[in-house]
Amino acid sequence: FEPEGHVVIIVVLLIREARLLARAAGSATVVVDAARSEASLLAVEDVPVKTMDLPRQVRVVLRGGRDQARLRFGPLGLGTVASQTLRFESGENNTSLVVSSYGRVDRR
Repeated sequence: FEPEGHVVIIVVLLIREARLLARAAGSATVVVDAARSEASLLAVEDVPVKTMDLPRQVRVVLRGGRDQARLRFGPLGLGTVASQTLRFESGENNTSLVVSSYGRVDRR
């Protein structure tokens, strides 16, 4: 795997955990922070559950020049305003992760 591939796997696994946690606890959020190079899983009321450092050689690019993407999941494990495209760049390589409004992910 290229470095950006590892980041995609980390984020996809956090999304999977968030969907499961949301079904058990009522809600969950995944936060991808481009400025801090980390991704976090938050439980109800933004209680931190897990934070993963992302490799520094991978640049996280978010639409609109934002520093942070928040992917929220409700009690059915479905996304609520989760529709986003996250782009991961490392040298000449880049990979996009498209998250649908329901929380499904597609790597491009």
